[in-house]
Amino acid sequence: MDLLASAPSPTKTGFAARADMQLGTTLDPALVVRETLSALGRRSTVLPGLLSKVLAFAPAMLPRMLRVRLMGSVGEGMTKYQRQT
Repeated sequence: MDLLASAPSPTKTGFAARADMQLGTTLDPALVVRETLSALGRRSTVLPGLLSKVLAFAPAMLPRMLRVRLMGSVGEGMTKYQRQT
């Protein structure tokens, strides 16, 4: 039995619309599936697409407090329009 964790960046699935969020760049679901299935049996974790890899590794070089602020601003940016009245 193989176990594989797939950690894509935001993907065009309809979740953002359902959650009333606005996402910028998103991955095509077909790319996520293709890269995930090709890693099955070869790795334990896969990061489909270039954006996933950048989002996973680039912040690791920053101090923790800066990472927290960065991720907070990303999350805020996705929901900012919800708070405008």
